[in-house]
Order: sequence, then structure tokens, then C-alpha cells
Amino acid sequence: SSVSGETGKLDIFAIMTRHPARVSTQNGITNSMKTAISVEDALMQQADDAARELGMSRSALVAQALRDFLRQRHRAQITEQLNRAYAEPSPAERILVRKMRAKFPIQDPTR
Repeated sequence: SSVSGETGKLDIFAIMTRHPARVSTQNGITNSMKTAISVEDALMQQADDAARELGMSRSALVAQALRDFLRQRHRAQITEQLNRAYAEPSPAERILVRKMRAKFPIQDPTR
């Protein structure tokens, strides 16, 4: 890895070729893709510290963070879809409810 003086960001590209390579690794990640990213120095330092504390590699930490982010994003998308689906009844649902109320009136149990 190298530090770009102009941007102040850490560029991870030392082992990159022009096209991403699929490789097998020793840390349990198979068919992984090497890729280049730019990350702020302070954030990368925090990631390195966290990986060291957790006893995992930087790559494993980043992969786990991506999995967690994508899982959370997927759940949020499902929640948003459900909220939209149940927010307001459609005109057809309103008509159906009216018809059902007419056919099956609610009886007052106190009478």
C-alpha cells in the first residue's frame, strides 16, 4: 500500500493488476477478488486496529463489514417495501372493505 500525498488517502493497489484477479486465500475466503480502494488514513488506521484486536486480517474485516452493511441494507429495503405496501389501502382494497362491512356488519356485544 502507499500514501498519496495529494489526496491524503491510503491507496491500496500494490498487488493490483489492470483487471481484478480471482484468488484463493489462506484465511477461509475463497474465490475472492482483489480490488483497489481509497480510504482515509484515519479510517484505515481504525480498521487496522480493530482487525488486530479481533485477530483477523484487514481483508477479513472489510469483507465482514461489507456483508453486515449489505445485510442491513437489504433488511431496510424490505422494511421500506412493507411500509409502502401497508401505508395506505389501495382504492380496490377500500371498495372490498366497504363491501365486507356491508355483508358482515360488526355486532355490538353489549346489546
